[in-house]
Amino acid sequence: MSQSLPPNFYAEENCSFKPVFMSDDAYVQAVSSMVIVCADILFYSASKGVVYLAKRKSKPLSNWWMIGGRIKAGDTGEQGAVNNIKRETGLEVDPSRLKFLAMNRYFFNNRQQEPQDIACDSLCYTFALDISNDELAMANTNLDKEEYEHVSEGKGFRTFGLAEIKEAGTHPAILDLAGHLIQQSN
Repeated sequence: MSQSLPPNFYAEENCSFKPVFMSDDAYVQAVSSMVIVCADILFYSASKGVVYLAKRKSKPLSNWWMIGGRIKAGDTGEQGAVNNIKRETGLEVDPSRLKFLAMNRYFFNNRQQEPQDIACDSLCYTFALDISNDELAMANTNLDKEEYEHVSEGKGFRTFGLAEIKEAGTHPAILDLAGHLIQQSN
C-alpha cells in the first residue's frame, strides 16, 4: 500500500535515512545552526466546536499548546505527527484522520536543551485531529508527565473555545489555528 505524500513533498526513489541519536553537544550545535522540522497536532471536536490544549512545562513554550515535537529525518509530516501523538499520548491513529492546517515557522527565545537561553528556529507541519471522548480520556491518562502540567490529576487537556483561548494568553498561532478550525466546524 503506497502512502500519499502531502503537497510539495518531493522524495527521490529509494531514498532512505538512518537517523542517529546525537550527543547533547552535537544537538546544541545542530539547533543553533539549522531549522528544526516539527509536527504539531491540535486536538479538536468538530461536533462541539472546541479545541483541546495541554499546558506545557517544558520550553520553548511553557503555556497552553498543542502536542507535538520534532520529526525524524526522512519522515513525512504525517508520519512525524502520528509518531508524536503516540509518544506523547499513547494514541495510535491512522494518518488519514489528520487534517493539514498549516506550515508554521516559529522563532523562540529559548529551548528545553542546555544551554536553554539560546533561541531555536522551527518549521512545523501543523495538523488537526478530531478526537472522540474516549480518545481524549486515554490521551489524558497517558500524557507525557515530563512535558505537561496537571497530568497526575488526569487534567492534562483543557477544553477551549475561541473566547477562552484569548483569555488564556496563548501564543497567537493557537488563536489563528483554532479560529480557522472552529469556523470550519460550524
